[in-house]
Amino acid sequence: MYNPVFFHTLQKGTLIRTCMHVVIIGNGIAGFTAAKKLRDLSDIQITLISAESEYPFARTSLMYQFMGSVRLEDTYLASTEYWRGAKIARVNAWVNKIHSEEKSILLDDGRKITYDKLILASGSKVHRPDWWQKELVGVTGLYHLADLKNLEQMVTPGPENVLIAGGGLVGVELAEMMMSRNVPVSMLVREPSYMKHLFPHKESELIGRHIASKGVQMYFNEEITALLEEDGQLTHIECTGSKKFPCRLLCVATGVVPSTALAKQAGIAVNKGILVNAYLETSVPDIYAIGDCAERICPMPGRPPVEAMWYTARDMGEQAALAILQKNTAIAPGVWFNSAAFFSLEMQLLGSIQPICDDETAQFFWQHPTKPHSVRIQYHRKTGSVQGFLSLGIRLRHQHCTHWIKNKAPLNEVVRSFSDSLIRPAFSGTDYHDLFISLDKAHPTLSS
Repeated sequence: MYNPVFFHTLQKGTLIRTCMHVVIIGNGIAGFTAAKKLRDLSDIQITLISAESEYPFARTSLMYQFMGSVRLEDTYLASTEYWRGAKIARVNAWVNKIHSEEKSILLDDGRKITYDKLILASGSKVHRPDWWQKELVGVTGLYHLADLKNLEQMVTPGPENVLIAGGGLVGVELAEMMMSRNVPVSMLVREPSYMKHLFPHKESELIGRHIASKGVQMYFNEEITALLEEDGQLTHIECTGSKKFPCRLLCVATGVVPSTALAKQAGIAVNKGILVNAYLETSVPDIYAIGDCAERICPMPGRPPVEAMWYTARDMGEQAALAILQKNTAIAPGVWFNSAAFFSLEMQLLGSIQPICDDETAQFFWQHPTKPHSVRIQYHRKTGSVQGFLSLGIRLRHQHCTHWIKNKAPLNEVVRSFSDSLIRPAFSGTDYHDLFISLDKAHPTLSS
């Protein structure tokens, strides 16, 4: 049962003294956060294992490393000085096997490490469609540091053009990366508009037009069916409708899938991801899973079972640390939040925004008359309680929106004080007079 006194003492920083050894596999934001939280609140023995990098780094920085804006060491999640004093053992190796019966793991160099508690933070891997099952020169994804090095080698000769398969956020990042090297880019999207499965139609169209305005050739309703090669080098791709594109560099951005191989081998229950309960415990005692690799058995209302999100991974890292230090301490996830940039167009999504409204939901939408800026507010049709916000090109104050969503604020209340939620200094040259006129006109209808 949740112990509020214990939780309060943890928040105050009281150290928990124990001889427990926690091993964490994966040093991304989830694994790093779990290790740091455990160290902040206790003096337990902690071992953090990763073969990818010596120090945990911000995976979202891969694009900026390629473009030369930052170095790898600039993106470390903690300074090298932190590690000298944190007393967290770092092991740079692959994990070959988990022996859950004897509570040990076997590394690729033959070493064996025993644990009392084990946290799997193995992240995701690039999804491989059926047409990409063979390794070819000229075909790569972008998730790990190794992918970045591979991409750098492929781009260095100066390809005439690059095709990107998939229209997600990584696809846009790849397009921006290529264009920073003056390489022409085409994007193949199997949907009729950009990320139509996630965004309502108007935002989907706005983002697609904005990306195209930056010089990216967009091909919608196009799906790859086969890769053609010569001596192991990609030469062409075939798409639906018998279209054939010459191509020597294909960047695959068709999403990611949870890394579950270690868990499966250890006999841990797996669906799409590693199944976890409200305390992030797996089906095997004393083993937890967090971040991209985890799948909640009972997801929160309006939230997917697997959330490959930086913010979610960070929160799960903290939750796992608290659950380990105090048995049966379940922390409910906060309001869903995501942010991204499509070239220069920023997006914020808080709470729930459905691409198409159902019988219980309704939405207010405003679009700037000349710029790709918009605001969408979703609310319950009968009660008027606000459920989510989606903005393009306009920064909203996170604390305002989450407060309204958590407290199920009626839409008329939100409308009256919506101007307070806008972060104006960053957009001083934008006129939002029309937005407030639209809100005022809608107010009587929305508040009825």
